[in-house]
Amino acid sequence: GTENSLAWQAYNNLWQIIRTLEPHSSAEINWHATMLRSLTTLSDYRRDRLADGRAVLPPVLWVVLLSGGVINLGYTYLFGVKSLAVHLIITMALTAMTALLLLVILILDHPFAGSFRVESEPFVRVLRRVNPLAPQPPEKGL
Repeated sequence: GTENSLAWQAYNNLWQIIRTLEPHSSAEINWHATMLRSLTTLSDYRRDRLADGRAVLPPVLWVVLLSGGVINLGYTYLFGVKSLAVHLIITMALTAMTALLLLVILILDHPFAGSFRVESEPFVRVLRRVNPLAPQPPEKGL
């Protein structure tokens, strides 16, 4: 949920280095174009990741989701079932399904937090390959 100032500095330095390169041969021009495309892709992915870290479902959507769950459960009481046990099983199954769906929505609403978060280990491995002098990550990710 936060941005790292060191990452921004490294990102800006990388752009500055690529922008100041002056390719002379056709091979250098091709490499330069490839680096620019790759850095643009990196920029897009970084912007998306930062936006995903800040994005949350609006409160009105949570109200609609929770109201829909309550209405969905209330709907079961409109049917006349002769057996109370069968009615309880149907109601409990529908309650469990609704609760699990809301839990999945909550987990997806916070992709970089909680026990089901997107881990930083793949990013750290790439960082170690790119920069062998990179500091070791903290125990629980970046």
